[in-house]
Amino acid sequence: MKAAVATVIVAFAVVVVFAVAPIDMPPVTSELTAEEKVTEFLSSVVGFDFAEYALVVPTPPSGIDPERWAEIGASAEARRLESLYPPEYCGLVKDEWFSPQFEAGGSNISIMSNCFNGLLRTLKVSNLGGNYLYSEPQPATDILSQAKTILQRYKAYVTQVDAMDSSYLMPMQEILNSVDELSPANFTVGNVNFEVSENGDRTLIKWIYTENGVSMEWKRVDLAFRNSAFESFHDTWRIYGVGAFSVINSEEARNIALEAAQNLEFRIVNEYRNETVTLPDLSNSVYQMYFTMLPYRNETSHNPSKIPRDPLKLYPYWQFYFYFPGGEIGGYSGIQVGIWGDTKETIYCNGFGFHNFS
Repeated sequence: MKAAVATVIVAFAVVVVFAVAPIDMPPVTSELTAEEKVTEFLSSVVGFDFAEYALVVPTPPSGIDPERWAEIGASAEARRLESLYPPEYCGLVKDEWFSPQFEAGGSNISIMSNCFNGLLRTLKVSNLGGNYLYSEPQPATDILSQAKTILQRYKAYVTQVDAMDSSYLMPMQEILNSVDELSPANFTVGNVNFEVSENGDRTLIKWIYTENGVSMEWKRVDLAFRNSAFESFHDTWRIYGVGAFSVINSEEARNIALEAAQNLEFRIVNEYRNETVTLPDLSNSVYQMYFTMLPYRNETSHNPSKIPRDPLKLYPYWQFYFYFPGGEIGGYSGIQVGIWGDTKETIYCNGFGFHNFS
């Protein structure tokens, strides 16, 4: 009897992974602060008029007591506390969040933004009331023309503000210039997968890095509009590099994962049971399989890697869910296994289910 197999999906994995100390970290760039980079982007790229907008005291970053934040406001100490080096990046990646509100007359906007090592990674604007105030009349109201203008201005931003090579944006501009109208699309030119999707009043444009037939969502540029107005921007193309590719195919990955799952010492510990359970034969069980290129994350609950891994590089990651053929065992639906595709190492192997008592 053959096992039922789910389609292999290139998608985000829901797990973080452990590795040894990373190498070749890019330097923190530019003398501008994260706040200045955000407002410069909104001003020079999107075109907002910050001569008119007044800053409302920023919301406290994660991990900072709101009362303490109210005392120190937007002081130098607040900015210092906001510039964190989280342990999940081995303390080597500067992770800055800036979430202020600006207001001017009847226009009130809320911003959520994040910088990695001084590079603007993601930014979203919410219009809380009124129309946006622009420094000059917008060149066009249609989304395609706006996207072309923003991408052109962003190219200058990368060169002037970050002092970085902006040539990676040129193929994206060429693709955008090749289309006559912005409608749902999905095609690849060179190493750029171009996607346009529409959901109600929201339009999302993506340029995703593609190599060796693998589309890497973690390394992309995307631009979103809502009601034909700018909503968000994301650029991890220049932040993430490629660390390695998979040396195994889906069948080889499944065999490695199945062996790990079948040999797992499966122990159920809860208020009712504390025992090791003999697992059923999983060789013909229903399973799901996912593949993605995933950045390293420092998570000590998973097995350490035998090779150095960099939190700003992408690595091949296989994820499997093997379902117990006879139904749940002790509240578990089955065994989940993660595999590094470049070294064939097992990242983790444990039970999964909605009633996971471990």
